[in-house]
Amino acid sequence: MIKILHTIILGFIFMNGFAQLPVMNSIVGASAVCANLSAQNTYSTSASNNPNFYTWSVSMPNTGVIINNSSTAIASFSFPNVNATYTIYCSATNSFGTSVNKSLVISTFEMPNVSFSGANTFCQGSSTSISASSTLMSASSTVSYSWAPASGLNTTTGSNVIANPSAPTNYTVTAVNGACSNTAQITVTPFEMLTVNFSGANTFCQGSSTNLSASSTIQGASQTVFYSWSPGVGLNTTSGPNVNASPSVSTTYTVTSYYGACSNTSQITVGPNGFSPPTIFASASNSLVCYGDSTTLNASGANTYTWTNNVQNGVSFGVYNTNTYYVTGTDMNGCTNSASVNVSVDPLAYFYVNSTSMALPVGQTATLTINGNASTSYSLNGVSTQTTIVVTPTVTTTYTFTSVNSSGCEFTRYFTQYVGIVMGVQSIVTDSYFKVYPNPNNGVFHLKSDTKETVRIINELGEIIKVIELAPNEEFEVTDLSVGIYLIHSGRSRIKIIVTQ
Repeated sequence: MIKILHTIILGFIFMNGFAQLPVMNSIVGASAVCANLSAQNTYSTSASNNPNFYTWSVSMPNTGVIINNSSTAIASFSFPNVNATYTIYCSATNSFGTSVNKSLVISTFEMPNVSFSGANTFCQGSSTSISASSTLMSASSTVSYSWAPASGLNTTTGSNVIANPSAPTNYTVTAVNGACSNTAQITVTPFEMLTVNFSGANTFCQGSSTNLSASSTIQGASQTVFYSWSPGVGLNTTSGPNVNASPSVSTTYTVTSYYGACSNTSQITVGPNGFSPPTIFASASNSLVCYGDSTTLNASGANTYTWTNNVQNGVSFGVYNTNTYYVTGTDMNGCTNSASVNVSVDPLAYFYVNSTSMALPVGQTATLTINGNASTSYSLNGVSTQTTIVVTPTVTTTYTFTSVNSSGCEFTRYFTQYVGIVMGVQSIVTDSYFKVYPNPNNGVFHLKSDTKETVRIINELGEIIKVIELAPNEEFEVTDLSVGIYLIHSGRSRIKIIVTQ
């Protein structure tokens, strides 16, 4: 009786699950994935009756499949092949045995790339057709496409769209292949439909030409507009915005402007106006002038005149260099012609004056020598003189020398003969052509001459302590003179300077 009771109790325990096999639940996870050996796809399951461990597996083909945590309720899979189908299995095991397998079918898909074809620019008022495509290992795979934003598109789905946005727009295209998707972008830019404008006279005088310019107004764009002209007869060039036209008969030119994907044409008729250019006469009141003297240029034969070198017709001006002046005259028909006139400058007879004594004692004589062209005539204080003059001034005296060349051009120079000890000293000593400053000074002073000149610095003992070669208009700095009185001796001047501490 006791044995029968024991058997009944054991059967009751067995029937209530304490000695049953595991019962598997369904596998949970994505049934469509992107094939990528490094990607981890997670799957999970569970079982009743206290399983000790789980066993995950993959049916053939299983080459290259990586399973991580294959003995736990949660495992991860990496699938190497694209566009393939795998079946994964899982069973649970406890001390009483192993459950039946649960399975899940997995489809893998290739990650699609995206490429574009078709023009990404178009002319305003038109459109462009753009296609998106993907290159897949499996030709049977179906890829779907979506476009964003929708602005300017005839559709947002499919591989082909027609785009006509009003402004440059960046479109994002998403390609979907099963569980896999990828994106790419393309910018579509509208270009303005150009109008062509012209500037410049479309008529010209016989034997002349006209300058024409083509232009287009571009709204907020930086690309260059190109121009082409036809026919080429009578033009100096057939490309670019600017041409010089001189057809022998009235000619209609067609100008084509190109801007990005757009082009447009316009026409202009150009021809001679039947008028001949005027005959211009040019003259100078003095065609040979002394340096610095004035002349007046006059032109006739037209209504208005334009001279080179900023010369005004009929207005005198100073001349310092030999030059050819050109004038353009315009008549009442707008015809122009040119003429020229040459004005020559006669160089002055430059000279210098030297004295035998820089500081002449009272009552003694000095010889003044004019150094210049021997054929030139000279005057002293308005009286004709030779090139050597003996003077006996009782006080410091300034003499006025004048030269006259063969053309009658005069040049005047002033020379001061110092007499006795000169006590007064100027801060800037000059004879209009030679300067010494400051005076007195601390041993540093400046020399400047308008011409090339040899300058000697002489001390109180009459010794030459410095010889300086001055270039024209050069400012030379003298330094390191000790305290004392010095004479600055040039070919034109004798100047006393004082050096103090």
